[in-house]
Amino acid sequence: MSGYRSIVQAKRSSSARSVSPWLRLLVHRHDQVEPWDLSDSLLGYQQADRQGPPFSSWGATLKLPSRSRLLAALEGLSDDDWVEVSVSLGGPQGDFLPLQLGPLDSIRAKMQVAGGTEEWVLSLRGRSWAKVLTDTTVSTWQRLSSAGLDAGSIFSPEEANEISSRLAAVASSGERTADLLADLLTYILRFQWALPPSLLARGFGTGRTLADVMWFLGPPAVSTGGASEVDGVVWRGLSMIGGVRGTLWQLLSSFQNDPALVELWPGWTLEEASCRLRPVLIFRKRPFSAEDWGNLSRQQIALDRVSALDLGKGGLERFNVALVSPAIAGADFESAVLATADGPCFVSTEEQRGILRHGTRGWFLTDSQSPPDLDPLEQAQRLTRWLVAAYLETPDLLNGSIEVVGQALPPTVLGNRVALRDTSGRDLLEFYCEGLDTSFEVGDDGERTWQQVLSVTRGRALENA
Repeated sequence: MSGYRSIVQAKRSSSARSVSPWLRLLVHRHDQVEPWDLSDSLLGYQQADRQGPPFSSWGATLKLPSRSRLLAALEGLSDDDWVEVSVSLGGPQGDFLPLQLGPLDSIRAKMQVAGGTEEWVLSLRGRSWAKVLTDTTVSTWQRLSSAGLDAGSIFSPEEANEISSRLAAVASSGERTADLLADLLTYILRFQWALPPSLLARGFGTGRTLADVMWFLGPPAVSTGGASEVDGVVWRGLSMIGGVRGTLWQLLSSFQNDPALVELWPGWTLEEASCRLRPVLIFRKRPFSAEDWGNLSRQQIALDRVSALDLGKGGLERFNVALVSPAIAGADFESAVLATADGPCFVSTEEQRGILRHGTRGWFLTDSQSPPDLDPLEQAQRLTRWLVAAYLETPDLLNGSIEVVGQALPPTVLGNRVALRDTSGRDLLEFYCEGLDTSFEVGDDGERTWQQVLSVTRGRALENA
């Protein structure tokens, strides 16, 4: 546990540098040309960012000065108005870091009596742009009869066949699955999810809808992390999507391989020049091989900003026998391979991780994405080698949580590396971030507090620690 000792023994400043957190919350209404700034009324704000549904959700509590102001909020706000949230740790005049941009889910008003006086409280709840994916209905069997052809995410059979043909030809045509998914998103969303005028006026580009505004520099971004479509990890050869009827997220999820092999979630990119969030669909191999790990961005966290650590290890994902079988190989493939002495099945004889110490711990996956023209044995060898290289050390790596105060982390830290750095500028431990919880509170005395908690895995000591 040398990495953990380096944290315990590292020099820390006596206290974290003082900060003056200020949260800016703007509501962009569809029927107004100016945003409604509710920053002065905030009592609290919480946000949870994850790689799985609901992905990114948030809630805000506001204290309004009068009953009339509360009623105006109830009447003036609607679900799917858009909310933009950012934070400054230098007060209202400091530099702001974006935290959230997405549609409202609900608006609730509450009256409560405190100290003999009435208090009027407004609660807002919402999600990130992920709501567009999880709530949009997609169908290939019907059209919106009264809305015309240029409305909604409704495919004709001809359009579905065209998309299916492109999917089936990915391996031979050289078209990237990422580009195909980007075109698919653009097509489905081109006539829906309009953005409010006050949001459009803030430099998000020209157009009206999410598809042609948020991604105005090109098609909606789909990041594969450099993965090849024919490596059997992110490739999808669907013969037909003509029977789709569900949500857009369900359609996109049909492209996903086993979650141990592939990550798929709606995330963000952060434009440094404008300091603005733009959506990106993350669709990539799990970045746990040495090459993919090195390509992830790294966020440094000063150790004197860490208020709590909860780290440990416990045999997570331990295995010493493994095989990834292509679905195209047939039901008897796994049995045949296990009976073959020189087959692609991995069996560990290493003392630290082997069967003698830990018993037989098998991990058997089915690769559902392999192109049909690949040799099943070669594909099993390639994918099993990749699985072993990516996960064999996992039981020896740290996982847990890191509580941070006095430093603001953007939601783009999700799915990337974070490193704990001591006061001398030395990086001690490095982790993979799978979750970020953000909390902002205003106390009865007006004191503002700011805290973020990272959920981390794959922690390891760095060589220079």
